[in-house]
This record gives sequence, C-alpha cells and structure tokens, in this order.
Amino acid sequence: MAIGDDVASNELLIYGAGGHAKFLISAIEAGGRQQIIGLLEDQPSAMPRNIMGYPVIGGPDLIDALLAAKQTRIALAIGDNPGRQRIAEQLSAAGFELVTVIHPAACIARGCEIGAGSFIHAQAVIGPDCTIGRGAIISAQCTVGHDSLLGDWVHLTRAAGWAAGPRSKAGPSSGWAAWSCRGSGSAGMRRSAPTRRYTATSRLTPWPLAIRPA
Repeated sequence: MAIGDDVASNELLIYGAGGHAKFLISAIEAGGRQQIIGLLEDQPSAMPRNIMGYPVIGGPDLIDALLAAKQTRIALAIGDNPGRQRIAEQLSAAGFELVTVIHPAACIARGCEIGAGSFIHAQAVIGPDCTIGRGAIISAQCTVGHDSLLGDWVHLTRAAGWAAGPRSKAGPSSGWAAWSCRGSGSAGMRRSAPTRRYTATSRLTPWPLAIRPA
C-alpha cells in the first residue's frame, strides 16, 4: 500500500522490526481489528525486507511523509526499555498516536488503566483497578495483582508476577522505576508501612505467586 492510499482508522504502523515485532504482529492478527500497513526501523537496511509477510517500509526518513498522509497510528515493537522510551517520545512529539496492543487471550479485569504504547501478551493477567504506565510490556504468563501501579516503560517478563496489595507501586517512588525489567527470581517489592508502598528488598517468585508483606 502506498503512503496516503485511503487511510482507514484501523490501519497502523509498527516501529521496530526485530523479534519483538513478531509478538505484536501475532497479537494484532489475533485481534482481527487492526490492519498493519508496514514496519519502521532505525536501520531498515540491516533488517529483513518483511516480517511475517509485512513490509519493512523504511526508517525515520519516512516520518514527514507519514504525517502528511495522516498515517500516524503506531505500535511499539522495541524490547529495550530506554530505546522504547526514546522512540516513543520522538514519535509523540512529532504527532503520532501511540497504539496500545492487547492480545485477545490476555485477561484484563475491570477498572484497569493501560498507558499508550503498551503491549500486553497472551496469557497475561492484570487484576482489577490496576494502572499500567505508558510503553509498558507485560509478557505472557505474568500476573499483576489488584490495585497495583506499574510505571512507564516497565517490562514484566515471563513467569514473574506482581502480587502486592492495594495501591502497591512499581515506579519512580518505589523500587520499580521507569525502565525496570523483572523476571523469575528478580527483586520484588516489600511493604513499607503504613503507606503500603513497596521497595526492592524482597523476592519476586514465579507462579504460584508468594509475595508477602514484610
């Protein structure tokens, strides 16, 4: 599809053409509501010409043309947390809309807020009244407990969980700041009474979850 051809509201681009893009493509295809028109990459010449049948159409040099064509909806396929933030902020400043991708096989409870540009994998579980920041990644088989707060650009990895209590936090004011990446056996959070904030001093265990306030 040429840039500018009959732009539809369900069309989107993907920024990033590495392995993480394949997860996003699979989730978008499973949802069946979005049409991928191509992938962008910082160094497109170093990447394959297509990923799972979708073309790698170029790099940052296409930004102005895409904006002019009003093809501005874009999902993030960047596994590196600081890199994801850098690209997201550049795209947002230029006028792109960061699209949140949620696999239809993820379980998202009522009352959750999920920030722009985030990606929720299949089989991820997010409990009621959670807040997930911008550009976060919640990988497959991860669980986020009810009323939790995860900051911007956080990546929760497979077989890990966040099972803290009401309004527990993973962000700059606690142990999990922006860019945090946590997996099985990594540092978790401990309650710091009386505010029920959590600090990175206890253990985070894989499923079944066993985090308990200190």
